[in-house]
Amino acid sequence: MYHSVTFGNKNSYSDWHLVPDSRPVIVMPEQKKEVVDVPGGNSVIDMSMSLTKFPIFNRRSGSLRFHVLNGYRNWKDLYEEIAMYLHGQKMNMLLEDDPNFYYTGYFSVNWTSNNDGTWSDIEIGYDLEPYKYARIASSIGGSREVLASSSEYNISIPSSELDPSLPTPLILEVTNCHNSPKIAVGFTNSFLGISENPVRNVDTNNDGHNDTYITPYLITSNGTYTIQKYPICGKTTSDMANIRVRINLSSMSTSSSAYATVTPKFRRAKL
Repeated sequence: MYHSVTFGNKNSYSDWHLVPDSRPVIVMPEQKKEVVDVPGGNSVIDMSMSLTKFPIFNRRSGSLRFHVLNGYRNWKDLYEEIAMYLHGQKMNMLLEDDPNFYYTGYFSVNWTSNNDGTWSDIEIGYDLEPYKYARIASSIGGSREVLASSSEYNISIPSSELDPSLPTPLILEVTNCHNSPKIAVGFTNSFLGISENPVRNVDTNNDGHNDTYITPYLITSNGTYTIQKYPICGKTTSDMANIRVRINLSSMSTSSSAYATVTPKFRRAKL
């Protein structure tokens, strides 16, 4: 094992012949804390988890130092190549020591010297999201065929599949769309929708859920789509049990041949 790191589609060892000076370990994110000082009172009021009921975190920031193996490439040329590929770019990062999860964020490249002059060193800085995500998405109950005759389609997410203490990015795969359907997708009982500007609609079904739909429609042509945006979260296990995905099919073509196959999946998030 070379303890290599893959940035995007480039591997630190096989593509650049870089060897880390120690086992690559990504720093843990610091918890976001919010406290209110009470004049004349002991201690402070801790409001860090008043909204979420679980801890939230800042981004992970740190760096990894690599030795450039002698006799492979001119150090300056390799340094420039890595800088052109990584510096200021946003991409996924995968550790050989932790192959089932990936990080995502921004990277920077800097020159650094070593004490004895034996190696040329390159330091790669990172600014990552606080969570790492599973490389393989878990399916939720298989695929469903959605017909044009349906006005809505709901997908329940089993609470046993979700961790209420961590955000879980939902991936909704919509495949095999026919007749150019127009499909809007939204979450119910979710802190975050999958649009930066979601529109909250009236609860026409009177089922007690606050329904958030995405506008404009996300899918407007035939083909296969993967929809992945923001995490869904719940305060408690009960909240997570009530999270559902709602697909609005009201404007899909009424032709009998119009349909879509929906495969809901999610990725586990861990610290």
